[in-house]
Amino acid sequence: MPGSWIVKGAFRKEGLQSSYGAEAAAACGAGHQIQIRSASLPKEISREYTDDTDGKGGVKNSYTIRKHTQGSVSLDLTYQGLEHLLSCAMGFSNAPATVAAGVYKHDIQLSRNLYTDWLRSGDGALAGDGWLAGDKLVRRGTLCLDKNISPIWEYQSCLVNEMRISVNFSSVALTLGMIAYDLDLNSLVNTASTSWTVPTTEWIKLLFSHMTIWIDDYSASVALSSDDAIGVTSLEILLNNRLVVEQNSQTGVLIQEPRRETPREVTGTFALPRYTADTLLDKFQAGTTQMMMVKFTGPLIDASNYYTLWLWFPSVDLRVTDVPVDSDDIMPVTCEFTAKKPASLPAGFPSTADDELLIQLQNGVSSNLIRL
Repeated sequence: MPGSWIVKGAFRKEGLQSSYGAEAAAACGAGHQIQIRSASLPKEISREYTDDTDGKGGVKNSYTIRKHTQGSVSLDLTYQGLEHLLSCAMGFSNAPATVAAGVYKHDIQLSRNLYTDWLRSGDGALAGDGWLAGDKLVRRGTLCLDKNISPIWEYQSCLVNEMRISVNFSSVALTLGMIAYDLDLNSLVNTASTSWTVPTTEWIKLLFSHMTIWIDDYSASVALSSDDAIGVTSLEILLNNRLVVEQNSQTGVLIQEPRRETPREVTGTFALPRYTADTLLDKFQAGTTQMMMVKFTGPLIDASNYYTLWLWFPSVDLRVTDVPVDSDDIMPVTCEFTAKKPASLPAGFPSTADDELLIQLQNGVSSNLIRL
């Protein structure tokens, strides 16, 4: 599915605020444009109504008690230009490592929380990774949509509650469930989209044919290899940050900065086209913990390095495995899984793959877009 040719979108990570929602939105401009496939973030205004005093059974007066803006944005997943959105969804990213001149690798990691925070000396990601104790972590940003009818739709201080990566033969899509502080249709900051540009001359999209999946029994001594490859017809990954939306007496009718209510959850599903062996069924029956790597390899960046995206799952439980029977002779295999933190790092995995999911990107972006 192509991106919308009518709606133009942009996202820019915000800076530090004195309090959530208190400062002006971030000004979107060069390098901030994103390719919108679809977007729906409705603003709901809740009101309390009082009975009409004339005794005719109607209501007469209303009082605003809450304003809430929440919804989703769907984009084509690209090798470059979405680092800031992925980092806001996951929570943390190190300074990119230089692979070669003009080629950089980003580690985008899960974080214990998504609200505005700062690094502590015991966090294990300090000077060697481009961070210092006390550096601020801001995982929210301004989303803007130009719907070709003035004005710009400006969603302030958006946090990512859910991140869904959906892969099938026709598309590789990224859908973000977002919670905004408010929707502004009269912004003094983002008044036009003329300055919005893509990070490079064009978006470099991930394709279904770029994908490789390796999965096998978890091991701290035996690494995954091409012998562990499986061919799937579809794949879906869901990160649920489980953010809760609340108000307090200081925020008035708007929300306070959302925080995680319960532990985050990383789950997924994949489907194999034909039932030809019991390999995965046997692992499911035995309850054997798996490790899994998903890799997308795109075009060359330079003479020898490729645009690449990795999804590392160091510890996976197969929850549901089924072979549905229909009238056709071909029976597919469907698997659902839950990712978890590993007891120890699996063989062959990056040293930063110590949570349920690690995203790595290799591209031409040299900056750490989450650091202040």
